[in-house]
Amino acid sequence: MFVLSCAIAACAQPTLLQCPLDHASCGDGCFDLRIAPDHCGACDVVCGNGLTCEQGACVPNGSGVCAIDHGGCSPNADCVDQGGSAFCACRQGFTGDGADCAACSVCAPTQFVASPCNPVTDTVCLACSAGCQSDMFEVAPCSPFADLACAPCSVCPDGSLQIGGCAGTQDTVCAPCAASCATCAGSNDFCTSCAPGFMLVGASCVVACGNGIIDPGEQCDDGNTFAGDGCSPACAVESGAYCYGEGPSTCQAGSCVFEPATALPLGPDFAIDGVGTASAAGVTFSQRSTLHTTADVHYPMMIEADVMYAAPDITFLGARGSGLRQAADADEPTDSLRARLSAATVDFAAGTTITDSIPTPFTTAFGVLYHVRYVDDGMFASVTWVDVLNPVNGVGLQTMSSYQGGGNRAFVGGGDMAGLTVANIRVCSAPSMPSTPKLLWPVWETKR
Repeated sequence: MFVLSCAIAACAQPTLLQCPLDHASCGDGCFDLRIAPDHCGACDVVCGNGLTCEQGACVPNGSGVCAIDHGGCSPNADCVDQGGSAFCACRQGFTGDGADCAACSVCAPTQFVASPCNPVTDTVCLACSAGCQSDMFEVAPCSPFADLACAPCSVCPDGSLQIGGCAGTQDTVCAPCAASCATCAGSNDFCTSCAPGFMLVGASCVVACGNGIIDPGEQCDDGNTFAGDGCSPACAVESGAYCYGEGPSTCQAGSCVFEPATALPLGPDFAIDGVGTASAAGVTFSQRSTLHTTADVHYPMMIEADVMYAAPDITFLGARGSGLRQAADADEPTDSLRARLSAATVDFAAGTTITDSIPTPFTTAFGVLYHVRYVDDGMFASVTWVDVLNPVNGVGLQTMSSYQGGGNRAFVGGGDMAGLTVANIRVCSAPSMPSTPKLLWPVWETKR
């Protein structure tokens, strides 16, 4: 049965009362029915005045061995006359051999009762555990009758993320994935896949289109998701337009022609002025030469190409289009506005004025593949080149120049020394240039 166990005037929680042999459970205690005056022979049988309980029966006081010096038993014990010999048993709340009965021990505040006191065995106390293991948390503190209780830390399920750790009395705290995440895991906002309209960058889902940055999978990003402005709501170049740059992209009405330039002869839209040889890497010029488009080119225009050079002082990118301009260098076979790379310095043909520049530290290296982009709106021209494998290594300049010339064409190549290899040429210009089946988007896009 369950009874209240009291220690030092403080009643603790109910416990299961276990009585020793020869004792019976009566009410809230254990009693020897042979000698208990209030439970003599049976529970609740009380011996009246002048009577004592011996051998389970109420008899007159002083009629047996227990009447003399309490049979030698402890004052805290009951005495039973067993045929002229005394049997001593400690009373409830005391423990011992009957001749000596001491009060039951009380556990310290930092201990709990592992086994309760009974007339023959004292209280067994154990120290409370210091805390839970690292992969568990506390669900109940140490109490007088039980050690602290621990439970395993929870793991956030799929579709949720951890926003609070498991420690002390706190279990793992989970929350649904951010709205931009389709699935997430780990701590903080660690997305593993994204909701429609977002893309995964590192461990976060960001707006995939309209942020003004060309993210992986995008052809352009003009900072909005409007249709009809050259860059579609899905950040793809719209039909009849071309785009360049980022932060955000600039898109123009027009068309593009493309030439991989890895085989000779070239396609019908491109030609070489000079000498070149073809390989898997592209066309390598053996002397001053240019590779140009035969399509009608108008401003604004854009030229892109992958270039690799094996000698210094090479004019690697130029353009030409309609418009009134002053005479330029006569020694250029195409009468071009040119950008020259020479010992990490960019210079321009006669008649040009640098209006703005970005002198990013940039040491040229022979045999390194660079992606070059030239943009010219008829008044301003900008040149950007970047190491394909290390996009942070790059530089861009803007120039202003004017010249007058005939024929509308754009070109890549040239150079005062041999050793320039050109591939993946793409030329885009205003609507007068016809669209062709060669309209392609380059494999690699400049990132700045």
